[in-house]
Amino acid sequence: MPIREAWHFLRNAIRDYHATGAILPSSRALARAITERIVAGPPARRVLEAGPGTGPFTRAIARRLGPEDRLDLFEVGEGFVRYLRKMLRTDPHFDATRDRIRVVHGPVETATETGVYDHIVCGIPFNNLETRQVRAIFRTFRRVLKPGGSVSWFEYIGLRPLRLAVSGAPERQRVRRVAAHLSWLRRRHGESTRRVLANAPPARVHHIRF
Repeated sequence: MPIREAWHFLRNAIRDYHATGAILPSSRALARAITERIVAGPPARRVLEAGPGTGPFTRAIARRLGPEDRLDLFEVGEGFVRYLRKMLRTDPHFDATRDRIRVVHGPVETATETGVYDHIVCGIPFNNLETRQVRAIFRTFRRVLKPGGSVSWFEYIGLRPLRLAVSGAPERQRVRRVAAHLSWLRRRHGESTRRVLANAPPARVHHIRF
């Protein structure tokens, strides 16, 4: 992991942990696991990444893009947006793909196109959000995906039990509601879940199809 990337991520995490949900970027192992459903065409594919941060998943997605595939990044953090746009301009890793990657400064719920994406990769920290926000995000995912499109996201192992142990009653209730909705999604639409231990902290990656 580049030192500059880790430092930039940490600064933004300190500034707004609620939106970031972590203090370090995701590992390469987690990036590989969460992007494994993305297979280059033909036909041309479109991919959406929600909450890319400093771009560890973005790099993994770019490696999987075919010559006609496109990637849209939706990021709410202004600091992360600046970092991503500079990264796409200057990082040789993106020489073959930068003209097909778009950075959108705003929440993924503002996506206006319907039924256009083949895959969604999500780094949004759902356990930091209200249930209504989580529901709205997944409604957006379902609307913008093509039939049979995949959604992949991750959660840190042990984070939810820790929050339940140290939080007051209102926070415990919020966490349980979010957990219940995510569990319902996995039961109804889930394809697979896998553990990634080579991450700080270890994580679970979930793949679903609507």
